[in-house]
Amino acid sequence: MVLDNLEKRLEKTGDLEDFNRRISKLEDDVRYMIKLLLGLAYEFHLNGLEKDYVVFGGYSVLIHLINAIGTEVIERWRGTYDIDIVVSKKARTVLKSQLNVISDRRSPNEKGKRTIKVKLDEVGKVIQN
Repeated sequence: MVLDNLEKRLEKTGDLEDFNRRISKLEDDVRYMIKLLLGLAYEFHLNGLEKDYVVFGGYSVLIHLINAIGTEVIERWRGTYDIDIVVSKKARTVLKSQLNVISDRRSPNEKGKRTIKVKLDEVGKVIQN
């Protein structure tokens, strides 16, 4: 659902071909994580939760680079294999409704932080609800 909605949106705006061309040079896992993150962002948007999440870590660096330099940086980006995101309770509910969550626990290191793990299929892709 998350990835399907992203593709439909990119198709509707006419950006799907350019998006796929730019990310085609990335490793499969990194390309998948970018699509997943953008799909989640779109789900948050559909639910009026644009201000209820913040991306940090590697993908926030990529977003900053795209804003500063342009989408051509995507092709040279080294990638990362997890998504660091702070979400409100409402956004967490949306996230959990879209993905097959197998663990949602408090972090032992930081008050208020949670670690959500999602179920993956046999090739390492997130199982969506």
